[in-house]
Amino acid sequence: MSTRRLFMAALATPALAQAPRPTTMVVPFPAGGTTDLLGRMMAEHWRADLGLNMVVENRPGAGTTLGAQFVARAAPDGHTLLMATSTTLAVNPTLMPNAGYNPLTDFTPIALVAAVPLVLIVNPALPIRSLADLIAHARTERLFYASAGNGTPHHLAGELFKRATGLDITHVPYRGSVPAMTDLIAGRMPMMFMDGPPALPMIRDGRVRALAVTSRTRLAATPEIPTMIEAGIAEFEAAAWQGVVAPAGTPTELIARLAASAAGMLARPETGARLTQMGLVPLPAASPAEFGAYMRAELERWGALIRAASITADP
Repeated sequence: MSTRRLFMAALATPALAQAPRPTTMVVPFPAGGTTDLLGRMMAEHWRADLGLNMVVENRPGAGTTLGAQFVARAAPDGHTLLMATSTTLAVNPTLMPNAGYNPLTDFTPIALVAAVPLVLIVNPALPIRSLADLIAHARTERLFYASAGNGTPHHLAGELFKRATGLDITHVPYRGSVPAMTDLIAGRMPMMFMDGPPALPMIRDGRVRALAVTSRTRLAATPEIPTMIEAGIAEFEAAAWQGVVAPAGTPTELIARLAASAAGMLARPETGARLTQMGLVPLPAASPAEFGAYMRAELERWGALIRAASITADP
């Protein structure tokens, strides 16, 4: 029997052998964003490669905790998956002591998919054309930086920047990246760290000026923008990331088959090109165990920063 038939037999109950139960990919964000697009991409692949009856369900709210709680409490039978982010698995457990789940004990890692680098952008009316200009400007002028809210990747990148440079810049949290970006473009805010995908069109048409990206390597979509490391801040890296997890206790053989299928997809040049076009960085295929180790390290890293900077969630 083929691998696909074995997989379907493992997932389907006898009564549903001719009509397999749906496998739900829960996305803890509204439709249309980067996480939603990646969740649908993974669902599309597993539908074609493994014959799964995949459906995508958006469960946004409470900083991704509503969707995460739903999956953490779901039956560990392979029929419920979570398109998770670094916010969900590496930030919220420290930022929100009552998040309602433990990323290390309530989930089983499947596949690490892509990194979402941030771009340090400024209002183009400012006399700032490089990271060095920005640092010099901040040493003589009071500087504010916008974010999509407390504890978001934009905020955490700003805190890393403050600590790396010793600058006394003030955080201004917004309720979402759109109003933050709107105020930056209008000149009401001077700078912010912004997700690469939505920032790229505004960089290209000159509405904002990009100084550096937070990944270790330059983005293929904008090779002219240096990394923070190249611009002068050693070891600066602050990319968010996306991956798929299942409820803890999901059978090992199901996890292994999903992971192997995902690894095959991520190894294809066309997948890398698709992710790159989205402004993402394809990540090397990681085994579930490697993904779990990475998740643990990221939880410790961001948790340490959140505690040191006394960052709390939005009220």
